[in-house]
Amino acid sequence: MYNNYYRQNASNTIPNELTNNETYPLMQEIISSIVELYHKEHKNLDMYQSLLELSPNMEYEEIILDIIEQTTDNVRYLSQMYLGFTGDTVDQLTLPQSDIPSLSFLELLKNTLFSKIDTLKQYESLYTTIPIQPYKDILLEIIISQLKDATFSNYLISSQAFL
Repeated sequence: MYNNYYRQNASNTIPNELTNNETYPLMQEIISSIVELYHKEHKNLDMYQSLLELSPNMEYEEIILDIIEQTTDNVRYLSQMYLGFTGDTVDQLTLPQSDIPSLSFLELLKNTLFSKIDTLKQYESLYTTIPIQPYKDILLEIIISQLKDATFSNYLISSQAFL
């Protein structure tokens, strides 16, 4: 949804008013947050892929696939933001090795929910820090998808009691 909007309204360089000595630390904080969220979203993707393999039925698989799609979109948005602030592609970043513990479906699902909540808090913090409206719009879209994913995860957890 925001892919075309982003291309039309977000610059591929840091705006001049944000590169002065007073705001430079803020920009470094924003870039660090984007990188950290990028890594967390990749870890979340790994956890959801593991959940997909453990999924007990088709309904769960469809919900998990929807969450994976949303998370993949979030990774793409973060990549675009990183490019806009640094002029570099995020592909140059090395992803840390993601070790997914060998857990039951329910325990792994709980872990993904808590990871999603932690990630949501970071997105909210970045939203209040970032001063450029097109990026705020993208972050709002990501926050909404995070809330939706957390709701789906809660549903999956609660429905486990009936299996």
